[in-house]
Amino acid sequence: SASLRLANLQIGDGFAAKTLVWSPGKKATLVVRSLTLNSNSTFWIGSASDTNANDIGNAVSSGVPTLRGGITVEQGASLIAQSPPAGASRATINLDGGGVTNNGMMILSSIEAPYALTRGVEAKLQAFRSCAYSLNIGGLSAGSSSSSQSILGSGHTAWAGITVAANHTLAFQHGDSIPDPDASKQRASYPASSLRISEGSDASSIPRGRHRKQHRSRG
Repeated sequence: SASLRLANLQIGDGFAAKTLVWSPGKKATLVVRSLTLNSNSTFWIGSASDTNANDIGNAVSSGVPTLRGGITVEQGASLIAQSPPAGASRATINLDGGGVTNNGMMILSSIEAPYALTRGVEAKLQAFRSCAYSLNIGGLSAGSSSSSQSILGSGHTAWAGITVAANHTLAFQHGDSIPDPDASKQRASYPASSLRISEGSDASSIPRGRHRKQHRSRG
């Protein structure tokens, strides 16, 4: 494995369109304290040439900064996971603090059109190619033992699963549909965690009479 260590990564200047593509040829981790996508900028993660989708945020290396300053996507900006040419790629965003503010677009789960597979003289088979970046809230051996984070903003987000560790809290400004990173399980992943959906959430995605819901860890 390898890593790219930066401080506070800002993409774009908020005026001219800027695009950053990060797709190293081997499994790696992008180590940053915070990630900001200014207006009119695009950050492509994952890899369009192989299945090396690379983690964002240090999770396990002691003494190395963690992603504690959060992720901000301004209006008109995009954070997009790109699918590999074949197969499936999986990675994580390890968020130790700061939460997510998305006023642009975040596509963390993508499924592309089928590609062809050939087995000897057999007929070609079809399979999907996909990329998924799941979000870890806490639970990092190199990070904080507890945090209170929020998902804010009015932008569109295609999630690929969220895991909230014990003693950490995640609050949603709006209701969201969150699939499990395992596509065969169409549910959110919250092991031993605390999840809070705040007042004013989108009632279309929350059962009536349950505009405030809280899950707490047991034991």
